[in-house]
Amino acid sequence: MESRHSEYSSHFESLETALTSLHVAASKSSTSEPMQLFQVRNVKLDFSRFNGSNVLEWIFRTKQFFTFYNTPEEQRLTIAAVHMEVEVIPWFQMRAKNNPFQSWISFTRPWNWNLDHLLMSALVLLLLS
Repeated sequence: MESRHSEYSSHFESLETALTSLHVAASKSSTSEPMQLFQVRNVKLDFSRFNGSNVLEWIFRTKQFFTFYNTPEEQRLTIAAVHMEVEVIPWFQMRAKNNPFQSWISFTRPWNWNLDHLLMSALVLLLLS
């Protein structure tokens, strides 16, 4: 995987060098405005795991991830659910069974977290006792 990554990085650098050369040549031979070079994104973002703490921070990071990768709305809740840790899974399963979230937007509404945090805390206490 690492060798493939460095191979791709090398290819992208070669492409960027070639595009820069074309840009320089085009700007010398043309009196019109020079063409804009595009920037190659060579970034891989990790999806944050969720264990029930730092809810607002996790929601912010997750929104940034979805925005960066232009994730369709209908896939967001499933992707988030897959990245939940053991501590949160019973709460999410209970919600999915009794009163499922309809979308990522409904999942991230602040009032859901205020009420559900109390339910999750009670569930954890029951499991620990």
